[in-house]
Order: sequence, then C-alpha cells, then structure tokens
Amino acid sequence: MKISRLEKNKIKDFLRKHRNFLISAHTSPEGDSLGAQLAFARAIRAIGKNCDIVNSDRHLREYAFLPGVKDIRTRPRIKKYDAAIILDCSDISRIGNVVNLLDKNIPILNIDHHISNTYFGDINLVDAKVSSACEMLFLMFKELNIKLDRFMAICLYAGIVTDTGSFRYTNTRASTHFVVSQLLKWRISAPMIFRNIYENLNFSDLKLINSALSNLRKDATGRIAWVNITRNLINKYKPQIDLTDNILNSIRSLKGTEVCILFREKSGTEKNIRVNLRSRGKVDVNEIAQHFGGGGHATASGVTLRNISLDEAEKRIINFIRKKLSKIK
Repeated sequence: MKISRLEKNKIKDFLRKHRNFLISAHTSPEGDSLGAQLAFARAIRAIGKNCDIVNSDRHLREYAFLPGVKDIRTRPRIKKYDAAIILDCSDISRIGNVVNLLDKNIPILNIDHHISNTYFGDINLVDAKVSSACEMLFLMFKELNIKLDRFMAICLYAGIVTDTGSFRYTNTRASTHFVVSQLLKWRISAPMIFRNIYENLNFSDLKLINSALSNLRKDATGRIAWVNITRNLINKYKPQIDLTDNILNSIRSLKGTEVCILFREKSGTEKNIRVNLRSRGKVDVNEIAQHFGGGGHATASGVTLRNISLDEAEKRIINFIRKKLSKIK
C-alpha cells in the first residue's frame, strides 16, 4: 500500500486540527476491527488527543485478551466529537446505531480494505489489495512516523491473523508476512493470540458446531455446501463467541466445494437471517453479498437478509449462486 503525499498531508492535518475523536467500526466487531480501533486509539492518545471507541455491539469472549479492550464502549463518554475515524467498514451504515453520534458536518477519516467500500469519508484511505485494516494501519503509522509499542503490536497482529484466516486466505501476500515479521519483533506471543481466538471453545460450543454440521447439505453438483443455525439452536447452547469461522472452515475443506454458506437466524423478534459466504477463489462472493445488500471480500463476505424466513433465505441465495456457477467451469 502506497500513501500519496497528498493523502499523507490530509491525514496529518486531520489528526493535528482535531482534539476529540470518535473511533468506530462495523457491527458485530471481530479481530481486525477491534485490533485496528485499539491500536489507533493508542496512537491518538499518545499525541495528547482524546478519543472514545464506541461500537454498536459488544465484543465477544475470544477477544477479551486484547489490551485496552475493556475501554471499548457502546455509549459515548465525550459529549461532543470534533472528528470521526471509521475503520474496517465498507459503508457508513454498517456502524449501526453509532451513526447517530455523528453530527451532520463532522469530518470522517475512512480507512478500509473492502472492495465494496463506498468512499463515504472526507478522507478515504482504501486499498482492497491489503489483507486487513490492521495491516493498513501498520503501513500508515510507518508513513506518518507514528511510533508503535507492544500494546499496538498485539492488537495489529491479532487483526491480521483474524482476517487472513491464520495466513491461509488468498489475501495473504508477501507484504502481509513482512508486516507480521515487524510486529513479532515486539516479542508478542503468537501462540497465545491464536489460542485465544481459535482454541477457546466451551463444551457447549462444540455441541452447537456438531449440531450445525449434522445438517450439512450440498447441491447436486457438490459445488455449493451449506448449513443453518436456527434461533432455537442458539438459545439451547448460548454461544459466547462467534463460531462462524469454525463452522465454515470445516465446510470449506470439502473436496469439490466452491462456495460454502452459513445461514443463521438472528436473535430478537424480527425474522432476520445472517448469511456468511466463503469461496475457494473461483466465485467472487463479494458480488453475491452486494447483490443482496451486503459486502466484504472476494473470498469472504456476508449480508443480513431482513424480514425473511430461513427457508426463503436459503432458496434465494442458493439459486443465485447456482446461476453464477453455471457460467464458471
């Protein structure tokens, strides 16, 4: 990722001119969004400025080890913000109810790596070739001469691990490994971070995964495979961490599968279905998610379908993917 002189000067002015910053990211925050927010907040405070990290949703148990994570709020502490920094978010609507904290004319710095980004900021640093928001921040900090510390290194490393699927996804590039090599110089424990994110399941979590996979289905060609998680299943096992990757990685290992999907009934009285999609590379699942109002990456995307039954959600998504796959050998 290269930052032009103009972009660099704009970001420097943005950070210099303002004092009270709101930092936020997409709903249902995961490792990349949390790591990026925590690292940037650390940088903001190091230059004598004030900031709140405010998210629409609380973080899940697997990220409790991140330094500073207890300071993340769902309600503002500062009464009035001068500027906002939105990280790892393709569209401003994806920050959920935090959007209500943004005054009409508040300047926004948008830093993101999603191909579906809508360039909603006054300053937009967007690069879909970079693995993660955390990798982007490392490179930006270097360009702006913002000093790193061990706190920030742990957060950035955790974010990169999360969004690259532990360096297995196609967004892992030579530059990603270079950045990681620099972060590891801070003597962070890669095994500790991996254990907290991926080896932190309760017995009930494994039971839920087993129940979901027992309902695994595939289409006639074997190129599409999917499972669903009902609201009853969630209420029965009450997972405290996000099991999406645990389930989808198992499905993705099926030989011959091009697209795998997890359909999940969301809690609450409304009939909303969360759809997470993964691809082996031939199918751009970002295009599929965007068609239904979501987005993400070419090999990992998601969308929430509203006011729809689980059966109807499956039918719409599967039929759309079938049409896509019919054009791909």
